Amino acid sequence: MSFGDRQSRRKFLRIAATGVPALNVAAKNMGASGSGDAFRGETTSQKTSFSIIAANRQDPVLLFAVEEPQRYLMLITGSEVAIGDESFSHHIYVGEIPSSVPARAAQELRNSLSGLQEDGFVIRSVGPDIALLGKGARGNLHACYAFLERLGARWFFPGNPYEVIPRRALDWNEAYDITESPAFRKRILFLLAKQLFAR
Repeated sequence: MSFGDRQSRRKFLRIAATGVPALNVAAKNMGASGSGDAFRGETTSQKTSFSIIAANRQDPVLLFAVEEPQRYLMLITGSEVAIGDESFSHHIYVGEIPSSVPARAAQELRNSLSGLQEDGFVIRSVGPDIALLGKGARGNLHACYAFLERLGARWFFPGNPYEVIPRRALDWNEAYDITESPAFRKRILFLLAKQLFAR
């Protein structure tokens, strides 16, 4: 597998250092360049209609969990996607329960998260917004990819030619109520088989 230029390789290693289990997904846009435009949406200059909100963008995994959905939602919807702007009618909250959620409902969300394994996540419609909440920083990233997959996005191999990115509008009336928790605590692929069997 080729990861292109040195900058792309450094980015991949930075993501790998975070311990994100789905490294094949994190590396998908770092493969050899190609003409995958037939499978991808085209961005347009349509006006921004919603914003992505995150509590702590200093965390590198959470920052990645904000930038990835922004990039792909621009391709899917064909419009610009803001980050950190509370002035819009709709928001996607990553790793943060919206302040507009009533105290009882917010506590129910916290209880749902506390009962999950590490890296589990919850996707909920909360009023006019959508909350992508993970058990830990990596759980937030998994929630973002799961949300994009439910919009129809697919990544079959690393690299743009192998992405399938649909073109559609977001349906803010859709009631999301998704909870996923990993069955295994560790789900990292170790590429050591060649070294082990060579002994």
